[in-house]
Amino acid sequence: MLRKERIMTLDIETHIIKGIHLPFAASICEIEGVNKKTLTQTCHRSSHLLLESLFLRCFFHFRGSHFVFYCHNLGRFEGPLLANFFIVHEECMIENILIHENKIIMLHVKLRGKHLVFKDSLSFLPFKLYELNAMIAPKKIKSSLPFNPFVNKSQKHRVLPYVKHDAQVLAFLLFIFKKQLRHNFLQDPLISFGTPGMALKIYSKFFHEKNIFTKEQETIRKSFKGGLNFIKQQSRVKGVLGFDINSLYPFCMLNKLPVGEPKFKKNVILEDFFGFVYVKSLKKLSRGASVIGNNSNHSLPPSAPYEEKLLSSTPMILFSEEAKYAQKLGYLIDIRWGIEYESSFSVFHKFINYFYNLKKSHHSTNSISAKLIMNSLYGRLGMRKNYPSYQIVDRFDLHELSSQGKNVKLIRSFTPNAYLIENKEESKYNRTLASTPIASAITSYGRITIHQWITRKELEIHYSDTDSLYTLSPPPVNFINDNLGSFKKINPSPWDEAIFIKSKMYGLKRGNFSINKIKSIRSPKWEHLTELQKKKKLNLFQQRWFMRKNHVLTLIQALHLQG
Repeated sequence: MLRKERIMTLDIETHIIKGIHLPFAASICEIEGVNKKTLTQTCHRSSHLLLESLFLRCFFHFRGSHFVFYCHNLGRFEGPLLANFFIVHEECMIENILIHENKIIMLHVKLRGKHLVFKDSLSFLPFKLYELNAMIAPKKIKSSLPFNPFVNKSQKHRVLPYVKHDAQVLAFLLFIFKKQLRHNFLQDPLISFGTPGMALKIYSKFFHEKNIFTKEQETIRKSFKGGLNFIKQQSRVKGVLGFDINSLYPFCMLNKLPVGEPKFKKNVILEDFFGFVYVKSLKKLSRGASVIGNNSNHSLPPSAPYEEKLLSSTPMILFSEEAKYAQKLGYLIDIRWGIEYESSFSVFHKFINYFYNLKKSHHSTNSISAKLIMNSLYGRLGMRKNYPSYQIVDRFDLHELSSQGKNVKLIRSFTPNAYLIENKEESKYNRTLASTPIASAITSYGRITIHQWITRKELEIHYSDTDSLYTLSPPPVNFINDNLGSFKKINPSPWDEAIFIKSKMYGLKRGNFSINKIKSIRSPKWEHLTELQKKKKLNLFQQRWFMRKNHVLTLIQALHLQG
C-alpha cells in the first residue's frame, strides 16, 4: 500500500506590545492524500497558553508521534517565537537547532513524548505567500491581513479566518510542489532543508559525471565573493529601462570550471594557468581597451566598479580567469603562487539545459521549481560543510557533557536551568558534498559578464545590481530574447522617473506606482528615497528580528540611513 503524502503547516500571528511580538492566534493545517484538517487557536492574554493549547490539540487530532511542520519564515519569525516558548516549557527538551546565516533553518524539540520538527518553507519556495499563490494557484485567493497589528488592536478577532486560510494556502502549495518534484525525480524534495540541498541531490543522482567534489579549501574560499553592483553617480533620471540577464549564474555554469585535485604552483605564468592565484599587488597602468574611453559621452566615475568592488585591497586570492580579465582592464598583477586545477566545460551542461527548457515550459509548478533548482545549485556547492548545531540543555546535562569531554561551547544562559550550547561534535546534518572552487569560479564569471555590459560604449548604464541593468538605451535587439544569458525586460515600457542613490538603494516610479529598494528596510517608500537624495540622511523606525550567536532574538528599533 502506497504511503500517502503528508504536509503540515503552522502559521502564527502576533500583535506588538512595547516593541515585543506576542503571538495571539495560530493555525495548523494537515493535507494527507485528499484529506485536509485545520486547527485554529486564539488566546489574547497569554502567548504561552496559546501555543500550549495548540500543540495539545494537535496531538489529539493528528496521528503519530513525529510531526514535521513548515512555517513560511521560520528563520526570522516563527523560529525565534517558538524557541522562546520551548525554552521555558518545563516538559520540553530542545533536541537541536540548526542556524545558517543568522537564521533558524531547523528546530527539533521533544514535547510530552512527541517529536516536533520545524522547517522553513521559505527555503524551498523563496517568495512571499501571495506571490506563490498567484503563480501556482491563482484561483485560491490569498487575502490581506484584515487589520494592522502595529496600530489597531480592536479587530484581533478578525484574524482567525485569515490565519486559517494562510496555513491552508501554504499547505496546498507545498503539497503541489512536493507531488510534482516527486513525480519528476522520484524523491521527496522536502527531505532536505531547502532548495539548494534538493538541487544537489538531483544533480548528484541524475547528472553527476565528473568528480567535482573536493575537500574544503579555506584559501580558495577567500576568493568567493558576491555579485557586482555599480552606480554611475547619485542621480534622478527619466525614461530609464530595466533589463535582467536570463539566469546569469546558470549561464556562467556553462563556462570552463575547475575540477579534480588541486596542485600548488610556486611559479605561475597566468596565460597558461587555470585555477586560483595569490595576488600580492595590483598596479593600474592604463584604462584598457575594454573600458570606456575618455572620448565617450558616457564615462565611468573615477572609481570603476571592478576597482571599487574587488581590486581595492591586496593581497587577495583571485580566480585565474578574473585575473586575466583584470589584465585586459590595464592592471599589472604581481602573482606569487597559485593553486592549479584541471578544467572542464561539461560539468553542468546537461543539468542546465534540462532545467532551462523546463523553466521555459508553460507549466507553472515546473517552471518555478526549475528556476529555483537551477539558480541554487552553485550556491550550495559553495556552502561550508558544517552547520552550526545548537542545543538547549539544563545544568545537569551541561555538567555531564563537560565532564565527558564533549566538544561543546556555552553560548548563553536563558534561565538558571536553560543553557544554549553549540555542539562542535560531528553532526549528521553536516554537508559532505561541496566545491568552493566551482562556486567561486561561477560568481567570478558573473562579475565579468555584467562588467562587460556596464562598460559598453553604446549603453548609458546608470545602475546595475548583480544580474540587472538600468539604462537609458537598450542593449542590441539581438540580445533581448529568452535564451540563456540574454536580456529580458523587467517592465515593458520605460519608467517615468528613477532615483539611484547607492548600491541597494534606488526607486522606480510610473504614475502612482513605485518599486522602492532600501537594504534592511521593509516596505520603503518613494518619499524615503527623495528625502535621502535631498538631505543625505534619514532616520527610520524599523522593527526587525534577527539572530545572533549569543542571542536568540535582537530587536532593532531605529535605523540611521546615509545617502
